[in-house]
Amino acid sequence: MELQDMRIFQTVAETGSFLNASKALNYAQSGISTRIQRMEQELGTELFYRSNRGISLTKKGELLLSQVNNILDLTDRAVSSMREETAASGILRIGSLQTVAETTLPALLADYHWRFPDVELSVMTGTTAVLTEAVLDRRLDLAIIGDTISHPDLSSIPYSEETAEIAYSHGKNEIKSAIDLSGQTLLVFPYGCSYRKLLERILADSKLTPAHILEFTSIGSIIAGVAAGMGISLLPVSILDRYTAGNAIRTFGLPAKYSNVSLTLIRRSDLLITKALEEFISIAESMVN
Repeated sequence: MELQDMRIFQTVAETGSFLNASKALNYAQSGISTRIQRMEQELGTELFYRSNRGISLTKKGELLLSQVNNILDLTDRAVSSMREETAASGILRIGSLQTVAETTLPALLADYHWRFPDVELSVMTGTTAVLTEAVLDRRLDLAIIGDTISHPDLSSIPYSEETAEIAYSHGKNEIKSAIDLSGQTLLVFPYGCSYRKLLERILADSKLTPAHILEFTSIGSIIAGVAAGMGISLLPVSILDRYTAGNAIRTFGLPAKYSNVSLTLIRRSDLLITKALEEFISIAESMVN
């Protein structure tokens, strides 16, 4: 299988049809179809389901696509590194927790963009689990997650430390101890969030049960829900300080084992370190140390 065959297969999978792939690659549609059929013969398996409504990947096709994406990504980066000069350039795909994206990341990105304007920055936010998976799948070059991690395919460096506190509404009874968390409604991010995991651990260690768990996908929604008295949440002090000053919410401090969150910058161990990535890591380390 040649690299060009892989690019054709990748484009067909991404565009959803031989016709769309032929337009994207400026190839004849018959040529695209022939190359795919030859790949299927070489591999001894069908890569696409074909019907009157179009095509879709088979299970074997999905498996091949994940491998092809990795191979082409490494190939493109290898070629890029040979062409790269002293100045950082190209695309840098960054992942970040929403909490970091609203606190320390903007200053880091502004400084980096000012120094290296030729680098095209792409930022994705998500939970620790989502970001880790995206780094492993090579959809992100690096990510800032809310946990320390040990994985054979990942390299990590400390980013910073956060202190988290329980947030609750001024209109609710004061929380004075962990027992007051019993029967509360939890306002949290989806599974995979480090702060959710920590809050659930607090309750489990104290043998407490929440009344309900409500999932949100944005910090703003969680804060608004807390302020309105919907329930409680666990968030970093760097976020909560903005709202406690205006009496929108109150906070309850926790012991260090529940309140200290280690933020870590991760990347694939086998990822080619481009000049753009090297400079970003350097600035990130200098800003947090």
